Amino acid sequence: MKKIHYAWVILIVCALLFSFTAGTLINCNGIFNTAICQDTGWKYADYIVSNLFYGIGSMATLLFVNRIYKLFSMKWVIAVASVVFAASYAFRAYATSISAFSMINFVSGMSGAFLIYVPIPVLIKRWFVKFRAFALGIAMMVSGLAGSIASPILVSWIELYGWRKAAFMN
Repeated sequence: MKKIHYAWVILIVCALLFSFTAGTLINCNGIFNTAICQDTGWKYADYIVSNLFYGIGSMATLLFVNRIYKLFSMKWVIAVASVVFAASYAFRAYATSISAFSMINFVSGMSGAFLIYVPIPVLIKRWFVKFRAFALGIAMMVSGLAGSIASPILVSWIELYGWRKAAFMN
């Protein structure tokens, strides 16, 4: 029996990482918009502006992500960033002001920069030569699949439990 090359395990891990971060959290973020604004009484425009802080946090952090990966083990950086990213999304459920939501989005963006944009292409490049584009395409495709599966689930959770509990469970 032929052993599976470790590169394919790396691909599965990258696909899972991308599906949980970009697929379920980022791609499904818009599902919460109406429920959050209705519950908190925030103006929709103010809430959307608070989401810009995710991009600002990502942009600021992407300037030095490679330096951090060179200084520390990629496994540990990804592990810490995963905990911070998941916690920041969970803490959204406790935000009571636009400024708090903006800061949480900023932290999400900072930690997301270590999870989404850099490590997956880097890991795929390290482990794949012949099937590099195919492997990267598979890893990225899974995020869309995860988002399409998670969307109806999250909508039902919002309807059943409210957006705060659904955000925490997400």
